[in-house]
Amino acid sequence: RSGQQVHEDQPTHTATSDLFVRVDYATVRISSDTILWVEGVGDYVRIVTDERSYVTKLTLKKIGAALDNRLFMRIHKTYLVNLSRIEAFESGYVVIGSRKLPVGARGRRPLLDYLHTRCL
Repeated sequence: RSGQQVHEDQPTHTATSDLFVRVDYATVRISSDTILWVEGVGDYVRIVTDERSYVTKLTLKKIGAALDNRLFMRIHKTYLVNLSRIEAFESGYVVIGSRKLPVGARGRRPLLDYLHTRCL
């Protein structure tokens, strides 16, 4: 992975909903409200924020457990999204920024339920 050394650790979070994750040789604070989505890539996750992406040795399940389930939802076997960052839902995809992320069969119903509670 491009010379990055990663460590498998449990993410920790503070009262302000910040996460601390191991990236390269450092422990990095990531504010959960800056997270756009998290992508699972095997035993690693890529955390995409407003500013940059972080790759760390965690599973999507572990980081999903550390994030507030009222703010984040697993929409696909490889994607967990920040619900407040969804700009549109169209034909099996959510749009966040310029990216279209797929919605899987298991994530579709909970996502539609969430969206319907907020539709006017």
